Amino acid sequence: MIRRLPICLLFVVITLTFGGCIQPNFDIETIKKYMPGPSPQLRHLDMLKGKWHTAGQVKMMGLKVPMTTTGTSEAKWACNDRFLIDQSEFDLDQLGPMGGISIWTWDDRANIYRFWWFDGFGETAEGTATFDQPAKTWHIKTIGRNGWCSVISKGTIRQIDNDTLEWTWNQWDGWHIFHIGDMAGTSKRIKS
Repeated sequence: MIRRLPICLLFVVITLTFGGCIQPNFDIETIKKYMPGPSPQLRHLDMLKGKWHTAGQVKMMGLKVPMTTTGTSEAKWACNDRFLIDQSEFDLDQLGPMGGISIWTWDDRANIYRFWWFDGFGETAEGTATFDQPAKTWHIKTIGRNGWCSVISKGTIRQIDNDTLEWTWNQWDGWHIFHIGDMAGTSKRIKS
């Protein structure tokens, strides 16, 4: 860090001294020309876009009987088609209602899909996703925190057809010792 400091200072001094002389002038059209558009990898997320009705089953550590879950979600593009935001409302049997938001995007620099999850039970998670195009399947891995502990999760979303998604979700504690629970279900497109 100490060696870098003089180089950084030198760069700042040179920039301030000569910046006015060599600073290029651009017009709006030139700036627009050099602004990158949304990455083509984002188009794979189009299969998740739309309104969905979901039904599935939730098995949780400590519960002898699985719970059923039903709900709806809507995934829409935001920020000039750079982020897919999915807002969900679920009913988790005796646990009651839970809202959730997932955010998906493509990271050009890291060459990977990024994924975030937030829900009404207090869980937050971030991770990555990969897309297996021949199998039409997303594979998601996250690390996060719920109300009790840190968590590690893995899930899949597979496109059965244009109007049907099949999904799974498995979760462990942060040390990957206890299997907290798993979910599986199907989402059907709600047609307008």
